[in-house]
Amino acid sequence: MMKATSTAILLGAFALCSSATAQRLIAVDTAPGSATVYELDATTGARTLLGSMSPAAAIPAALAYDYLGGKMYMSGNGTDSVYEVDLTNWQTRLIGAYGSSAIVMAGLEWDSSTGTLYGVSGHNGGFYSIDLTTGAATLIGLSGLGSSTNGYNLGYDLVHDTMLMTSATTDSLYSIDRSSGAATLIGPMTGITNAGSMAFHLGTATMYVLDNLQDMLFTVDVATGLPTQVGTVGAGNMIGLTFVSGAGRLSRQAHACGSTTITPSGSPAPGGTVTMTLGGITGLPFVGFGLTGVTQTFCGCTIGQDWLEVAGGSIAAFTIPPATSMIGLSVYVQGADFLGTGGCANPQFAVTDTITISIG
Repeated sequence: MMKATSTAILLGAFALCSSATAQRLIAVDTAPGSATVYELDATTGARTLLGSMSPAAAIPAALAYDYLGGKMYMSGNGTDSVYEVDLTNWQTRLIGAYGSSAIVMAGLEWDSSTGTLYGVSGHNGGFYSIDLTTGAATLIGLSGLGSSTNGYNLGYDLVHDTMLMTSATTDSLYSIDRSSGAATLIGPMTGITNAGSMAFHLGTATMYVLDNLQDMLFTVDVATGLPTQVGTVGAGNMIGLTFVSGAGRLSRQAHACGSTTITPSGSPAPGGTVTMTLGGITGLPFVGFGLTGVTQTFCGCTIGQDWLEVAGGSIAAFTIPPATSMIGLSVYVQGADFLGTGGCANPQFAVTDTITISIG
């Protein structure tokens, strides 16, 4: 597999930093029958409730985020499958099963240098690539650390182009050879008792590790494995951790009328691109953009914005101008399907939920 040069990696990191000056640390707390999403303060560990992830029966075990594509992925241990996560409401879309019920993919990470989603399974310590079309996991090689009931976790250091792995059995930090899967010890994470997940903060080039036995957030020296305590995240069982680029938000208002759906992805930051994808289409789809959010009823449907611009088709991308003056502004987006089913009968059309892009 061809890897990007170190210069390209650094340029990519700088480009991402410019469009993601702030980052949000997202974690999932799993309990029987529930999966609760929190935003963690990267300086104190304090948590803020965001919502619930579905399906809870999947038992979220790991999160990964594609900075360039603006997409989050989740590994479900209850279903041995990978999902894409909607960042507006934390609902998930099944991509597919890994292909073996033996796989326990508690480690998941996106590699920006190769555009690849990787995973590591606790049943054999194997390092896998994951197909984003089918969900199928392909074994690259064994780490050499054997099986672990406590599991392994992955974290990608984009600045140094290094794939890192933690072992909850040895409580140590390792580097992973992405061509063979072999693990090389970096050092013990003394003071961490169960490394449940890890995530890299691009803006500060810092790796974070969440200990889900102590309910404690740490930073870890990627050269030595030495941890530094950040703070408590509160009682629970947090086993998913990832940074999402930007301080902006993608939010959803439940305005759908008919069978047409809208799914946003991307970075709501200056210089970033947000893409809207419509589903459930039976007629002629189009996407509208506005600068004012409204709640206006027409023919039993709710119009959610002022529709200043319209783009035909089921996919529409909005690129935010790379200016700090854009921070704090909002753009409202709603999809429609002319001749679509389940909405207004005359004229016949359906509309989607309204997505608010809060730029930050």
